[in-house]
Amino acid sequence: MRLARIVAAVYFFMAFSAALLPALTRDCARRFAKALAEDSADLSVFALADEFRLSSRLGITYQDVRHKFLIGYDLDPEIKKLIREKPEELEIEIGALDDGYSLLRLVVPGKSYQEFYYFQGNYLVSPIYYFTRQWPRRQSKYLSFIVSDSTSFNSYAADCLDRFVESTLTSLGADEEEKNKLRNEKIIYVLARSEEEIKKIIGHQARGMFVLAYDYVVSTYTCHYHELTHLLANYTLKNLPLETHPFFQEGLAAALGGRGGMEPEVIMDLGYFLLQTGMVSVGALLDRDDFIKVDASLSYPASGLYNLFLLQKLGAKEYLQLYRKYSASKDSSCPGSVNMQDLPLDDFWQAFLESYRQFEKVYPGESPHERRLIYDGKKGRIFDAGESYYFELGDTLLFAESSSPPGYASPRFQELKPHGRYSGEKYLIDAGPEEIGIYNLFTNNLAANFVRSFSLTADKIPYLPGRTGFYVRKEVFDQPLEKMILRE
Repeated sequence: MRLARIVAAVYFFMAFSAALLPALTRDCARRFAKALAEDSADLSVFALADEFRLSSRLGITYQDVRHKFLIGYDLDPEIKKLIREKPEELEIEIGALDDGYSLLRLVVPGKSYQEFYYFQGNYLVSPIYYFTRQWPRRQSKYLSFIVSDSTSFNSYAADCLDRFVESTLTSLGADEEEKNKLRNEKIIYVLARSEEEIKKIIGHQARGMFVLAYDYVVSTYTCHYHELTHLLANYTLKNLPLETHPFFQEGLAAALGGRGGMEPEVIMDLGYFLLQTGMVSVGALLDRDDFIKVDASLSYPASGLYNLFLLQKLGAKEYLQLYRKYSASKDSSCPGSVNMQDLPLDDFWQAFLESYRQFEKVYPGESPHERRLIYDGKKGRIFDAGESYYFELGDTLLFAESSSPPGYASPRFQELKPHGRYSGEKYLIDAGPEEIGIYNLFTNNLAANFVRSFSLTADKIPYLPGRTGFYVRKEVFDQPLEKMILRE
């Protein structure tokens, strides 16, 4: 990964004009490399002051980490040792970039090792700072957005993120002072256009990531609640070890934040199926190495449901104590396995499973006796059935509000309907004999679903001539469907 940390490595000396002089001086580059190898306490003097402040703005610190702003960008400890003992092994190369920026390349040829650093003048900046410096900015109550493509941003999604931050802070026991601080300092949310763009700014390909060095969330997802949960957990704990057992770290993020593109309940319903059928067991996830071996599409939902149980059973304070217990500094030994004695009795867990209701918001069923027709069209019919809507649907339906976010284009719509034309619709409902999905095209998340193969009751979706019948709880939608514009 280190050799691919910055995509610019591929074209380091091909993309720059040889006539350009680097803004970074060689003397400064040498002093920075020396300070880096010696892990000098004065390394912060090389950092651009405006960005360095961002690294500490939320008050999150990590035990045994001297320079938080270098997490993920530091030299390997063995390379530092080699440079201290044999400084002649290090080669320093400087390439000039636009706008007074430079790219510093530290190379140890004998170890086939290289690392890259971006500078504005003689001051270090993160790759994120450099690559997003000209991107548009937006703000909401809790977040400051840096947006690659302004057509992928909308204020509705920003409001959803604000509500998520508020509710998650409450779930984790944060007080009003902590909420006020976050309102003032803001979470920085970098909304990228693609995985390739993320690779350029964080060094490896991903759909989303919580960047510990500066407390940024970088994502291709409009509402990436999972990565936000990682940040909010650390914000609530304030000072913590750098490494946390993935059973808790990813389990909590899945429980409260779902996964990229999917709301938490969608993931919890899957976790319920996996655990109840024995496809995954809690015990198999308690060892760190075993957890890593299990595919994330299985381990995250299963550990997520158990962490949801833990949070509800223990409460925020006791849960976070457990979370901290299974964390450790990077250079120390993090507990490899979770001790069953630290977990509630199995009777409590079984009671939780018995009370859990899978697919509560979308479920198949026969047409209700008491119903009121609110739509009758080519693709199907919709009825008001009290607390739910009943659909007889033969194809995809789209719902729009009277006014849509100006200039907005839904990436999820393009993914679902690559040959379709997006016209500002808010919801997309897609139904078939095996699966039903409700998508919010403003958040770009799967808001609710039913998957027959994941249902423990194996409820068959009633099949009408050319249509399927199912219920959707009204709470899935922000407003009555009767007040929305339906488009076939």
